[in-house]
Amino acid sequence: MASFVCETAKRALTKQKKKLANSRILILGVTYKPNVQDTRESPALPIINLLQENGATVEYSDPYVPILQSAELKTGEMHSVPLTEKDLAIADLVMLNTDHSSFPYKLIHEHSALIIDTRNVFRRNNFIGDHVIQA
Repeated sequence: MASFVCETAKRALTKQKKKLANSRILILGVTYKPNVQDTRESPALPIINLLQENGATVEYSDPYVPILQSAELKTGEMHSVPLTEKDLAIADLVMLNTDHSSFPYKLIHEHSALIIDTRNVFRRNNFIGDHVIQA
């Protein structure tokens, strides 16, 4: 799954005339399932590692995990960033990994240049557009 999602990110960025290397990627949700704190077996961890291995700058936002500490992360520790209009706008790519009910999906849709939705949330909520890619 991580390889597929990373390839999807690479193709989406290429269409925007950007490279995965040096792109700024914001991961939304790093937990195993919505509305919990558990990161064990989270698909976000190998995705973060692969994106970073390919030269991307990766940040995450998760209301349930302020500090991500995992032996699975090659960087060791990461801190959640606030989910603001500015943080969404400066990201080359926003990737929804965990569909927490507290995420402001309309705000995300309106202020993100490119979204990869791994949970089909945007389509279910009728937030569609050329900048939303289902993975």
